[in-house]
Amino acid sequence: MPLAYGLIQPVDVKLPNLPHELDGMRVLHISDLHVRRHGRLFAKLLNQLTSIRHDLTVFTGDYMSRPGDEDASLKVLGKVCDRLKPAYGMYGVFGNHDFSEFRRRSGEVPIRWLKDEGVKVMDQHIDVLGFNVEESVRPDGVKVALDTELECGRRDEERLRIGLIHYPHQFMLPSDLGVDLMLGGHTHGGQMRMPWGKAMFNSSDLPLEYSSGMIRHRDMMIGISRGIGYADSPIFLRWRLFCPPHMPLYTLRRGPMLGKYTDHVEMIQKW
Repeated sequence: MPLAYGLIQPVDVKLPNLPHELDGMRVLHISDLHVRRHGRLFAKLLNQLTSIRHDLTVFTGDYMSRPGDEDASLKVLGKVCDRLKPAYGMYGVFGNHDFSEFRRRSGEVPIRWLKDEGVKVMDQHIDVLGFNVEESVRPDGVKVALDTELECGRRDEERLRIGLIHYPHQFMLPSDLGVDLMLGGHTHGGQMRMPWGKAMFNSSDLPLEYSSGMIRHRDMMIGISRGIGYADSPIFLRWRLFCPPHMPLYTLRRGPMLGKYTDHVEMIQKW
């Protein structure tokens, strides 16, 4: 798999209940583009996306940064979608920077947006669950469960459950719903790190050492992306330090899950 300017990071994920038909399935995870009005920083990304062979694309929020960035962010996101041809489609959730005007116009891009709902993907034994981000409103797990007819906490060897959520510290809800693989963003991996890799801040309730990587909670694997863009705020400066952008490309394998069952979290692979 060629690296796209260092952005693509191949990751193998073992799941014991993965349907045999999905062994080898590839999921491309795009998060935290933070497109600004010019959008010029994404030219290299767009030039490389057509070379990525994968089956499913998921997006986990923050496609823009500030009000007024809607046109540029939707333009870049549309070009990203034009270059991706996943067999099982493209699914996404919103982030805290995706303001009301962006959400209103989100139908301009061919992404199936999931707002506290789930969808059964074609006939491939896959449920994609999307958990909503709204200011002062937590995701509605009951709505997701009813929407997808889930038996909470019970995993089905005939179906793969993928959860999408912008805030990775809200991992308990997908875990309680029996999600096999939860994917999130928001932290930017810390965006600014010490030379030895320790994040200085991650704008999250997660401990700094869990700012990005593959993490296990009970029988669920959690993939937290470092994202592609960068935020500018009193805490996040408009650049990255020892924390390069990336897009994880997960290859799913049927096999014993790494790590151990725990009610806490265990780091499996740092990135």
